[in-house]
Amino acid sequence: MVATYYVVVCERCGRSKIVRAGVKTTTCPYCGSKIRVPESIAYTCDSLERARALKALIDSGGAQQQG
Repeated sequence: MVATYYVVVCERCGRSKIVRAGVKTTTCPYCGSKIRVPESIAYTCDSLERARALKALIDSGGAQQQG
């Protein structure tokens, strides 16, 4: 079974975090804000490596969120 990962973006500080599919809420590790996962998904990935690469791009300002 392949795991699915979401790259979510904090509405308060704009930084991203990787969470596994099925998670409903998480806490931003940078500002402590509560992130509602379904509303904050920037990318969906089926590989942790891909999710990490997209997170790095988002945090550097080099990637746009998928619509």
